Amino acid sequence: MESTPKVTVITIVYNEVRNLEKTIKSVLSQTYSNLEYLVIDGGSTDGSIQVIKNFEDKIDFWQSESDNGVFDAMNKGIKKASGDYVNFMNAGDSFFNCNIIEDVFNLNHNSADFIYGDHEVIYDTFKKEKKALPTYYLWKHMIFSHQSLFVKTLLLKENPFDLSFKIAADFNFIFNSFIEGKTFFNTELKIAIYAAGGKSESGVIQAYKENWKVVKKHRKSLKVRFFHFQLITKQYIIILFRMILPEKIFEKIMKAKNSI
Repeated sequence: MESTPKVTVITIVYNEVRNLEKTIKSVLSQTYSNLEYLVIDGGSTDGSIQVIKNFEDKIDFWQSESDNGVFDAMNKGIKKASGDYVNFMNAGDSFFNCNIIEDVFNLNHNSADFIYGDHEVIYDTFKKEKKALPTYYLWKHMIFSHQSLFVKTLLLKENPFDLSFKIAADFNFIFNSFIEGKTFFNTELKIAIYAAGGKSESGVIQAYKENWKVVKKHRKSLKVRFFHFQLITKQYIIILFRMILPEKIFEKIMKAKNSI
């Protein structure tokens, strides 16, 4: 592999005309020299395609066609990727700054299979930095966001996302890669920024259930079972409080919780 690996950034978009330009500009502003950029649109009808066309001279490949959801679109992008590593920076997401890919690959990551870091989540009234965790914690949940991950393209081509998972197909791929002994490197850099409210957050109970489906194939101890039961139960309680509490009070409680 070259000293400066070729990095493919893939943006998945479907009817995100208000947020797409921000993401495209974030990718195109990167100072990293060996970069490929792909945009996979799911057949948008809201003007997103025109936004793509405005930048198509700087985009290496783009297409617009219907798909079977975000992971199907991601698989389509993987097939077209020619880089050594892939990052998914989907519509509405952005890199932390214009130098971050260069900063990541200036580190001595020893050609790790998974190179990852921190991210920042933007809520309505506050933001929170999410620190990436050691791989030990993968049995609990995702230890980083897909926006803050660079993964070897060959691994993704050999193991496309399983479309039977609606939310946790990325976790399924990552956890099973960990079990198989693939290598992980934590850059400890803040790599990405995204807004709260994505599919994995709005469908958090389903996400937790799918995560547990993946983990329990390999981790069957009582400790692991109890943790996931507790995690899912806690989310049901949060939903109940959301239903019975005034919206402003609930928001204050969640803000306090996320500030810890």
